[in-house]
Amino acid sequence: MDERRAELGLDWQEVADQAGITREGLRRIRRGTGKMRAKTMRGIERALRWKPGSIDAILAWGDPNPEPEPEPPAETAVEKLAKLLGEMEATMDRIESMLDERGRRLMRAGREIARTAVESQPHDQT
Repeated sequence: MDERRAELGLDWQEVADQAGITREGLRRIRRGTGKMRAKTMRGIERALRWKPGSIDAILAWGDPNPEPEPEPPAETAVEKLAKLLGEMEATMDRIESMLDERGRRLMRAGREIARTAVESQPHDQT
């Protein structure tokens, strides 16, 4: 339990809170002096992000079965668009530095058109 707690960056109070038990109750369980009901076992497994049955496996001298790490949230359309716009502006900066004054004015007008088009789009988060 201690190794997993450290992997997750939790302190014992956080484990107890997430398991739905007191810190003292968790301490007794860790020392082997406290009784552990099925509900308590599941709470500890949930707090330590172990699959159900992991504590039973440990008590039988086996290994716990960690839950897979959650997938990072998908990038939203707005985030993708902002990233592309940043890349586009960097490219436009490089091109603009190679142009004469007339070309730079055209480039600035193009940037303004692109910004206006982006700002006028609905802000759908998908």
